[in-house]
Amino acid sequence: MKNHLSLRLYPNKDYVVNVVSDVNLASHIKYNSTFRIGCILYIDGVRKTNGCLKEEYLKDYDDYASNLLKTLDINLTKETTPFR
Repeated sequence: MKNHLSLRLYPNKDYVVNVVSDVNLASHIKYNSTFRIGCILYIDGVRKTNGCLKEEYLKDYDDYASNLLKTLDINLTKETTPFR
């Protein structure tokens, strides 16, 4: 079983990081796309939701997320439940 790095990025560039197992990944993405619709969700660095932002702004957030993920020291061995 693999764990995944989830990054929820708010429009003001605040963020929340979670470690999510394969078992919980689909429900985690569904929850964030349903209840955190204003946020952009990245799983292992890949954007999964657009956060209600116009397409023209997403590259800036993608670049920010990519750079941010390079600076974070996250232990992926243990899932962070309950998710934040």
